[in-house]
Amino acid sequence: PMGANMWEQARIMQGCPAPGSELTEDYNPLEAGLYHAVSLAKGCYIGQETVAKVHNLGAGKQQLWGLYASKACQCGDAVTSADGAKLGTVTSATTKPDGGHFALAYLKCKIKGKEVGLAPGLEVAVAGEPATLAALPYATREFLPQDLPSAKDEKKEAAVEDEDAAAAAKAAKMKAMQERLAAYQAQMAAAKDKK
Repeated sequence: PMGANMWEQARIMQGCPAPGSELTEDYNPLEAGLYHAVSLAKGCYIGQETVAKVHNLGAGKQQLWGLYASKACQCGDAVTSADGAKLGTVTSATTKPDGGHFALAYLKCKIKGKEVGLAPGLEVAVAGEPATLAALPYATREFLPQDLPSAKDEKKEAAVEDEDAAAAAKAAKMKAMQERLAAYQAQMAAAKDKK
């Protein structure tokens, strides 16, 4: 059996995001490394358009990373780059079975428009103490092929959009014709009344 403390330690070491810590309104599923839990090929779920937009534009502002810390850290501790720029904040922390320290943190992908170059082994600091970035076993940063819209689906969507555009153009043309007809009929009625 495993107690709650061991379960939490295992969760953090695997990089599995938890509600209230890594899963909040401040972060989207792609930033949390949950590509494997989201599909762009399935339709109509809450947040689908936002997730698709973030993916298509490469607009993720931050990513969930693991940190091997030299000292114990706490939720809310600042994570800074080698030059002291703030990268993010610790969201979960634990002490490993071997006595080492490990944490999860959301880290910015860019600072002042420049890529940070987040990668395993990158030296950072947590609350001023040395730390190293670690890849997370649970996190995925790419969609599985079946979770991306297929070319066939994209063609269908394009065809539907083309049909909608054609229908809208046809409706606008019909409305313009009806307005011209009504104006002509009004003009003819006015001419008839004058006689």
